[in-house]
Parts: sequence; C-alpha cells; structure tokens
Amino acid sequence: KKMKVISLSKFLSTDLVFRDSADKLFDFIEKAVAEQVKIDFSGVSSMTMSFAHQYLLRKKVYRNKVVEANVAPHLKKLFSIVKKPISNHNEINLPLPKSIPI
Repeated sequence: KKMKVISLSKFLSTDLVFRDSADKLFDFIEKAVAEQVKIDFSGVSSMTMSFAHQYLLRKKVYRNKVVEANVAPHLKKLFSIVKKPISNHNEINLPLPKSIPI
C-alpha cells in the first residue's frame, strides 16, 4: 500500500487554529495519490475546537484511510470533546444580568 506521511507542524503550524487550515490540509491530501495517509502531530502544541471539528468533518468524508500519529494527550482530549454531541458538552451556566431601569 502506498502511504503518505504529513507532518502538521511543518505543513501547517505548531498551533492549529483555523477551519481553513484543516480544509487546506485535506485539499492537499485529496490531491495526493495514496491509499493511506498518516497525519503526524509531532511538534503540535495547541489546537482550537474549530480546527479539530473541521478536521474530523473532512476526515469522515475522505475516501481513503487517515490515521493519526504522535497526538499529545491534551490534543486527544480536545478531539474527544469535539466528537461528543452538543447536548453532552458541559454547559456553562452564567447568571443572567439583572435588568436595569432606563
């Protein structure tokens, strides 16, 4: 099998922030002729929920197999949070502001 390995810290950044970055990654992957793609997270220090969500969406619809390697524990935790349905996320309960007469 032909495998393509992509280092995210070199291809994108050590800080994965934007949905567009996940799209750029998968646009590149889709053009590559590979039966399997390994995404190497070595050197990635942070990732936003936006990036993680878009990454998982694009991975889900990609025709070939994508596997992750060297994913730091805090990034794995973020992926697991993003995979949960919205109703399972911990809600943030903030007190409502008191109305102020004008």
